[in-house]
Amino acid sequence: MGTIRHHNVVITCNDYAEDKILLTHRKATELFGDLVSPIVITETNGYFSFFIATDGSKKNWGESDKGILKRKELCDFIDSFADDDSNPVRYVDVAYGDDDDGYHTAYIGRTNPSIKYKQTLYCNKCKLLLLDKKLKSCPACNSLDLDDRVVEVDGLPRE
Repeated sequence: MGTIRHHNVVITCNDYAEDKILLTHRKATELFGDLVSPIVITETNGYFSFFIATDGSKKNWGESDKGILKRKELCDFIDSFADDDSNPVRYVDVAYGDDDDGYHTAYIGRTNPSIKYKQTLYCNKCKLLLLDKKLKSCPACNSLDLDDRVVEVDGLPRE
C-alpha cells in the first residue's frame, strides 16, 4: 500500500497574452498528453484557463517521480515568460490526498514566484488547511482544535 498525493496544475492567462497560453498548452500536452484539458475562455474579461489532471500515481512510485519532473519542466517554462516580476501566465500546483499519517491534507505545491499565498487556519486533527478565518470548527472532521497559520509560497515546493 502507498500514499496517494494528487497534483493538479491550474493555468490562467489574460487575453492579451493568448500566444503564451497557447504555447503553454502545447508544452503541457507534450509533457502530459491526455491529462491536459482543453482551454476554456471566460465570458467576462476573456481569461484563458486549462488544467492538468493528476496522474493517479502513489507517492514515490516511478510515475509519481516522472510527474514531479514534468511539473517542474512546465512550471519553469511558464516562469520563463516573466518580465520585471510580472507574468501574464499564472499557475498553481494544488496537491491533496493522504499524507504519511493517513490524514487528508491539501497544500500549494508550487506557484509563480511572485505570488504569495496566505493560509489562515490549520486543523490539528485532520491536518487540513482552511482558508476561511471565520470557521469555528473544521468542516472535514468537526474538530475545534484549530490554529492560526500563515504560509507564504515563493515558487518553491512546499509540503
